[in-house]
Amino acid sequence: MSSSVYNTDNGILYNAPIFERSDTETIALYQVPGPFSLKEIFVSREEMYENIIRFQQENILTLQDYSYFDDIKIYDCNFKMSDSEIEFPNTNIGPFAELWFRNPNVFLNGYATVEINFRINNSPKQITLHYIDITGTLISKNGLITWEVWCKPQVLYCQIQLIIDTYENIQEIYPILDSNQEEKINEVKHYFNNIKEKAEDNFNYFRNYYNNNRL
Repeated sequence: MSSSVYNTDNGILYNAPIFERSDTETIALYQVPGPFSLKEIFVSREEMYENIIRFQQENILTLQDYSYFDDIKIYDCNFKMSDSEIEFPNTNIGPFAELWFRNPNVFLNGYATVEINFRINNSPKQITLHYIDITGTLISKNGLITWEVWCKPQVLYCQIQLIIDTYENIQEIYPILDSNQEEKINEVKHYFNNIKEKAEDNFNYFRNYYNNNRL
């Protein structure tokens, strides 16, 4: 189940793909520069309850499943469709748009750069993550066909955790960070601690609600 996202009005118009052809296959590449501004990104309420039920059964807590992020920008988006996914190869508007006109619930998976903006002591800070898994589709608004792109909060959570763990492990073996770099990592840690606290609050809220209201 996909995460829920509130988008601002990005208005990135649909663009036809670039085709890469070889003797064995044809690939449609969609390169969408963005940026897409996401006000909030969080796990949907339905998925929260599914996670709580799984926790009750397995007693394994994964905080990323309750995480929440805000002020996100996604850009340099890349999607591709392979031969097996291209049902309409000879269309002028491109195979994904042709598919979407027939079924507006379809989507593409791809990767992009994600920028997370936050503040520490009212000072603006930023984390930039590359090659992050994203999902995209098309929407029709005011007679225009535009892209809608989002990512899962679980992916952002795990990527930031990986960055922190990697730097900490390297520093223990062979210190490589200067004072400025160490300060930036500490800022990321501070931000991530807030993300984890919010995830714990979400977990406790939904667990209590589930336990108090289930049949």
